[in-house]
Formats: sequence, C-alpha cells, structure tokens
Amino acid sequence: MPDCPPTPGSPLLRRWSGAAVVLVALPTLAVAADPASPDAKAKGGDPLAIESRTDRPDGSAALTVGRRLQTDWDAKLGVDVGVAPPMSTTPPPDAWLNGWTRQDRSTGVGWANVLLPIAPLGWDKAAIEARVDPAQDQGRLATTLSRSVPLGDDARVTVRNGYSLTETLGGPGAVLVAPTTKAGPPSPVTFGQALATDGGVSLDLLGSATTFAAGARYSTSDEKWLRTLSAEQKLFNTPFSVIGTISERPTGETDRSIKAGIKGNW
Repeated sequence: MPDCPPTPGSPLLRRWSGAAVVLVALPTLAVAADPASPDAKAKGGDPLAIESRTDRPDGSAALTVGRRLQTDWDAKLGVDVGVAPPMSTTPPPDAWLNGWTRQDRSTGVGWANVLLPIAPLGWDKAAIEARVDPAQDQGRLATTLSRSVPLGDDARVTVRNGYSLTETLGGPGAVLVAPTTKAGPPSPVTFGQALATDGGVSLDLLGSATTFAAGARYSTSDEKWLRTLSAEQKLFNTPFSVIGTISERPTGETDRSIKAGIKGNW
C-alpha cells in the first residue's frame, strides 16, 4: 500500500485539529435542558447555551459560542472567535494577477473548562482548563486549586495554587523572539514546552467589596519568580470594578497599571 501524503500545516496544528473539532461538536451533541424549565422560558431558548458578542468601532468583533454540559460538575465547552475588521482599502485590479491574496486576519480559540470539588484533598475546588489556538500553533492545559476560609462575617481568605503546560511549535526553523532587554537585542528562543506554577493569597473584605491579592509565578521559559500585588474595588454593588496592579517583568522592570471594567460569570 502506498504511503499516505503528509498532512499540511504545522505539527501542533495537526495534533490539535481533532481536539478543535471536538470542542465545536460536543456542545451540539450534549443533552439539552428541559425546555419547560424557568430559565428556558425566561431566555426563550436553551439555558445551557453560551453566547456573547462585542462589536468594536473599527468593524471588528469578538464572539463567544459555547455550551454548558449537563453533568454533576460545572463543565463548559466553546470557541472564542475574533472577527477582523473589513479592509480599509481596495487592492488595484492587477493585484490578483501579481499574486495578491486576501489575508484572513480572523482568529479562533477552542476552550474547555471543568470545575469540580476536591474537598477530601484539602481544597474547595479544582478548575481544569484546556485551550487550543491554531493561529499561534499553541495548546495549553492548566489546573488551579483553591481553598477559601471565612474570617468572621466580613472577610474571607482564599489560597490558590496552579500548574500549567504550554506547548508551542512552528514550522522548520521557526523561533520565538524573547522580549528586548537593556543588555542587547532580542534573542531567539526555541519552540517547545513551558511548565509554569503560580500561587497566591487574596483577602476579600465583604463589607466594602474590596479585594487585596498577592501572588508569584515561575515559568521554565523565564526561569525566575515574578511577583504581583493587586487591589480591586467594586463600585455601587454592580459588576463594575477598578483594579490597580503592580507586577514584575521577566526583564526586571516593574509594571504599574490601573484598569476599570466589568466582570461577570457566564
């Protein structure tokens, strides 16, 4: 029997293409919720569906399509899609004859999240996340363990510890450029696997809706601990919040930022 022709594309894209199809197909195959349930009537559709769209002024859009699975655990599957804005200029008529092709700048990331309790092991819950990004030839598998302890009626302390494995591959001879340092120009870094661990502790002041957090992260790609301090203040008993953060870069510099946004769970 003759050999099969090689599959085009990068090794990681071939490896994860089947997983991406599963991420898209499984939500449609999951058992639907009872259409007579209160949630279904209120939404006028499937209460397990996850759908959101954000349109930007430049014509681009961010879409999330997914589904919650009917299991004893909190399990979700879906795809995040970034739709590129329309072309601002029209190519000349002879561009096609000269080899010009329309570049699709849209992106798509498949993901799966599972949240399960593991109280017998001393943690409240464990979150397992898998992400597949064909555009970046990257796949990521991560787990986060957490435990919350109340401090009276007005405060709560949460301890978190996480581990992740990120695999990035490219074509023959491809390299990933590391950030520029003060000592010299960027240096190429070989594609491969990166292991990371991170942990932290946060203090929630329930009465004032304020959260203080401190954490640290170590990755085999950085080979050093990077520390982070943050404070978050929710406003007016709404999902709107202001977050201030101080974090370390692998290059030794420090970032300081203040952000405002809306946080929610779906």
